[in-house]
Amino acid sequence: MKKRILSLARWAQERGLHYTKAFRMVQEGRLRAERFGRNWFVIEEVDIPESPGVILTFFTHAGGAGKTSLARDLGFEMALRGQRVLLVDVDPQANLSAWLGVVEVAEEE
Repeated sequence: MKKRILSLARWAQERGLHYTKAFRMVQEGRLRAERFGRNWFVIEEVDIPESPGVILTFFTHAGGAGKTSLARDLGFEMALRGQRVLLVDVDPQANLSAWLGVVEVAEEE
């Protein structure tokens, strides 16, 4: 069995529940969810056939081309589909890490 990660909102939507009700289930201990950054995620065990790993690299010298957004969105969608995903942010700006709640971004004054 593999694990699939779902946002709490997506988990509730798939079951026809309102997000507030799903969040209340987490607070009451009836649903196991984990907080990552500002978001809550439900981890489910699913039966998914084994597949070989794939490495994807997004690179261009051009700024503002959408590399970070594409990596974030693709990684999130693959995780929703039950794939194990590792996103590595080597950009000095660390926008991907900040979007995922891994690092705090200092506000400029």
